[in-house]
Amino acid sequence: MHLQQISANDLSGFSTAREIRSSHQTKIYDKHDLKIEQQRDSLGLVFLIHHAGRAVGTYRLAPIGHDLTLAERAPNIKDLISIPGSWEAQRFVICPDFRSLKNIMAIYREIATWLRDNAEITHVVAICNRRVAALLKRTGLKVLAKEIKLDNTHSDYFLLSGSVVDICNRLL
Repeated sequence: MHLQQISANDLSGFSTAREIRSSHQTKIYDKHDLKIEQQRDSLGLVFLIHHAGRAVGTYRLAPIGHDLTLAERAPNIKDLISIPGSWEAQRFVICPDFRSLKNIMAIYREIATWLRDNAEITHVVAICNRRVAALLKRTGLKVLAKEIKLDNTHSDYFLLSGSVVDICNRLL
């Protein structure tokens, strides 16, 4: 398994990432959301996850500070994410036939290694549902807030946060 970072001008890579996202996620975006998604992709770090010669997933980290992340847009939590160098983990989408705890944790280890070796990102935050929050706690992220309500959703979400050092110490 390996990560492939997609550069902003890699149209083929982004096409593959968007295809994986649309095939394996349930959220439908309107035109406004699509524009924001494109901005997040262009400002962020986007990865394809490959296994045995095929793309099996995608993962994005978006920088905080451009009012594009969920953490910045969710009510009453912006103060919790004011750590310089913070990026929001987003769009972790895995093909159903590759979703196992073993594979997911291996992907998180690859991401942690890449961040440690290649990025100046010091902190990661995530907003996710209860099931994903349980997974992310295994990576060293800590719950900062729960029962967060997002627009147009009926679920409660969690805000998690952790330093890249803590994540690496937990996973590697």
